Amino acid sequence: VLCETPAAMDEKQLKELWKLKEHHKVRIQVAEQYIRYPIIKAGLRAVKQGKLGEPNTVNLSVAHDYHGVSLIRHMLNIGLEPVQIYGKKYLFPVTETACRYGAVTDGSIKAWERFYITMEFSSGKIAFYDFSGVQYHSFIRSRHINVQGRDGEWNDTILRFVGENYLPKQERLFPYLDSKYRALETEDLKKAAKNWNPVLELENVQDEYAISSMMLDMREYLERGKEVYPLAEALEDAYIWILMQRATEVPGTVVESSVMPWHTANHFI
Repeated sequence: VLCETPAAMDEKQLKELWKLKEHHKVRIQVAEQYIRYPIIKAGLRAVKQGKLGEPNTVNLSVAHDYHGVSLIRHMLNIGLEPVQIYGKKYLFPVTETACRYGAVTDGSIKAWERFYITMEFSSGKIAFYDFSGVQYHSFIRSRHINVQGRDGEWNDTILRFVGENYLPKQERLFPYLDSKYRALETEDLKKAAKNWNPVLELENVQDEYAISSMMLDMREYLERGKEVYPLAEALEDAYIWILMQRATEVPGTVVESSVMPWHTANHFI
């Protein structure tokens, strides 16, 4: 099964899913697609290549809840580890300019929740999550990524880092199209990937490509067992999302993660 996100909505369901995998050998993967967006993949490649040094801080304002958690973990280059979470949600009025179905031009105003959450991982790495649902469909609300390490920074579509002879370098990030998925490339996707844009764009064609690549990889998972998005990671994303909600219900409260069944000796620090 390639399952929709989130894998489950509460801790009991998360544990039941893991039991299905571990005790009944059910083959479950989760369609967490954001790390497969070509522009995000380009930045993650730079992180893996060590251009920033070891990443230590993320400021993320791109995607909600479990999607945001997945991005944070991959941007910080961490697996599953203990975390402390605290934060608060606010309510702000925003003039509506767009929705899922297109532009909105009637001047309507809607109150939107905005979440500001801090995550402190046991490795000492920190994430600042800042998001409001209006960012998905608005011409006046942008989305942003900032990942910092000792030697550099990934800021939206620009890399700044220390190069040879300790001289500063700057590179533009272009969406990365893996040759493995050449058959999935459309003309719209190629066009989006070809032209550099200082504004972080997460077009629908990137989402379609990301999901399609996961479906394509399911064949390899069925034939050779190579995971598309490991269930343990998807359960962790959903678990931390649950803790995020808990933390914002009582502002100022520090919520700590507990050891869960999928925190095996190989994963949990």
